[in-house]
Amino acid sequence: MSDLPKLAESSLRWWDFYFVRYALGTIVGGIVVFALCCGNRFLIGMVYPLSDHLAVVAVSGLAYCYVASAPILVFHAGRFLLKDIRGVLWWGIFPAFVLSVVTVIFLPWLAPQQQIPDNVYLLYRSAVLMGVFVFCLQIFTVWRAMYHGHELWTFYKKLSERREIAIRSASGIVESYRHLREHGNSFVIVFLEILLGIILVVTSMRKGLINPVVDLPSHEDKVKLFFNPIDERFVLPLVILVAWILPAAFVWVIGTQFERQFSEDTSASRRFLS
Repeated sequence: MSDLPKLAESSLRWWDFYFVRYALGTIVGGIVVFALCCGNRFLIGMVYPLSDHLAVVAVSGLAYCYVASAPILVFHAGRFLLKDIRGVLWWGIFPAFVLSVVTVIFLPWLAPQQQIPDNVYLLYRSAVLMGVFVFCLQIFTVWRAMYHGHELWTFYKKLSERREIAIRSASGIVESYRHLREHGNSFVIVFLEILLGIILVVTSMRKGLINPVVDLPSHEDKVKLFFNPIDERFVLPLVILVAWILPAAFVWVIGTQFERQFSEDTSASRRFLS
């Protein structure tokens, strides 16, 4: 019982609150959303009247932060794969790196520079390299998790048993690795936000969606946007966003498969109900 006050006290430390952990991600997200909107005469027309409201900027940044963090969900679901590090390197990291390099090599042909400064285009190519690498690694993770559901179930079953033992013995190991993982998540989210932000902003510049100087749209322009909101220039940024979150959407299948494994494991059911 003497350990319970210590656990309660540790849970009230200021750096453990989610608001503190993800405040930086919200700020970075707000900056990226503003960068995407400020050069587009239609988007700025919708955002400008609300720009004085800090809550709108914060909510927009938080939403972008959540979208940008989608790969973390996939990698979290596939953490059981780290047991076979050779398989991860050979079937995951190596092919993802090769596909990333090939994409960057053909990038000037797929996406011409079109009046983008050389230093910005170099940053863009670097972001595309890392973005494609993250995407390919997610595809590998989703594929292995979907077709190796038994290994996934075994991992979580053992983890649950070990956590119960640690809680009963008032061990601080669980708390320690949770701190490492959660704080690590916060900084990885910021990295992913910047990575996705560079790709979206430069892609929008190439497509003419962002201009250095824009005039606020007239009322007639807003009406046209309302009745014809799909502009062909928006297609590529939307495709990038869909590709970014698509692997995370398949985690629903992984979770459903995990639920089925739980329903069929009678030993686990008896243990949890006892």
